[in-house]
Amino acid sequence: MRRALLLLALAGILLPSLPAAASPAPHRALPASLPVVGECYVLTDAEAAGEDWPEGDAVACNQPHTYEITEAALLPMDVDAVGFARQRCRSLDVWTALGVNSSSAGIIEAPIRIESRAFYARPDHFVCGAVAVEYQGRSPATLMQLTMSIERLRAGSKASLRHCADAADGRSALAPPVTVPCSYRPRWQVTSWILWSALYDDNPGRAALRARAAQLCGAGAVFSLPATWAWSEGMPRTWCYRKYP
Repeated sequence: MRRALLLLALAGILLPSLPAAASPAPHRALPASLPVVGECYVLTDAEAAGEDWPEGDAVACNQPHTYEITEAALLPMDVDAVGFARQRCRSLDVWTALGVNSSSAGIIEAPIRIESRAFYARPDHFVCGAVAVEYQGRSPATLMQLTMSIERLRAGSKASLRHCADAADGRSALAPPVTVPCSYRPRWQVTSWILWSALYDDNPGRAALRARAAQLCGAGAVFSLPATWAWSEGMPRTWCYRKYP
């Protein structure tokens, strides 16, 4: 018995003690105040232009509002919060989430212009969403109040940021289909656009498209013409531009 106790004692001396098991990383739960996808908020123009998420309560999306949430989540560790939020809130992702630019109608008149806005929700979250905006000449964008969610708007009523061109491009009758934000130099703005596949089964040729676009876009407008490959992809579009002061 003594021999067994001695061996156990020696074992306790000679064997290194094992380190305690590491504690699991704490779970970072979403705060109750963080917005939820699909919620709507009333933001001012100044708040929408900022980087930090403004505190406020959600409103029903069938009530007047200016911002709709498309994503809200934890930030990864050790990232630039604002930069990461903007990367996750790319316009194309927001447009896809809300069905922007998905219309199959032939002619779209005066579409509501949808843009993305990203925010840093302190201390470690980000918020992404969409606003409807309008531009007057060179003035900064102002938010439009909506009384239904952007996702539920008629597809032909909403368009993307691709609706302005600088003066140099705007002078051409073949203004490019991919254009600059109106806040950059809002000289030429889209008043309507045409999806040719709703009007023609096959490409009728540039001469026919140019004549028809001049008629549909109206006097004083310039317009883009679709590339040949756009017909094979099923989205041949013309954008009708008008010049603003």
